[in-house]
Amino acid sequence: MKKNIILLFIFIFTISLSLISPAARAQEAERGEGTEKIEYVLFHLETCPHCRDEIRFLEKKILPRYGEYIDLKMYEVREEGNADIFRQYGVYYNVEVGSVPLAIISGEIVSGFGTDKTTGAQILSIIETKLTEKGVDITALASAPTARPISPAFIYGGLILAAAGIWYFFKRKNRQKRAN
Repeated sequence: MKKNIILLFIFIFTISLSLISPAARAQEAERGEGTEKIEYVLFHLETCPHCRDEIRFLEKKILPRYGEYIDLKMYEVREEGNADIFRQYGVYYNVEVGSVPLAIISGEIVSGFGTDKTTGAQILSIIETKLTEKGVDITALASAPTARPISPAFIYGGLILAAAGIWYFFKRKNRQKRAN
């Protein structure tokens, strides 16, 4: 009996490994793991209403869908050292700095923020173009639900419960045989 239980646990463990490995590889491929992230640099002021609108847009529309593909760096230009970084980006990208918000999305400049439907649409278009150039299937991301992947610990827990149920079944069956 003990030998059967040990064999059952080994069998379930082996099956679980074979199920989890392909699933993990499929999730990595779907998420485009290994894909270099696009850089999103945002210069802003805490007191700027347009800056707050862009940050809100990023938090509600962009990051939930594309956050794992974006390396977001936000600089509050009044903080020490950030004004220097602001100027350096301006020199590098040959853009006049001074007004905020100023977003630099993998080399594309977006100055100011109007609404989600205007500037937001422009930002979304740039992000989707950059991701497509990097080989990310954005149509799959847009249509896919934003569910979290199943944790391997959850799968192992379920398998252990299944094994315990099977063990209990065999134990009960043996008791019935002994009683007869």
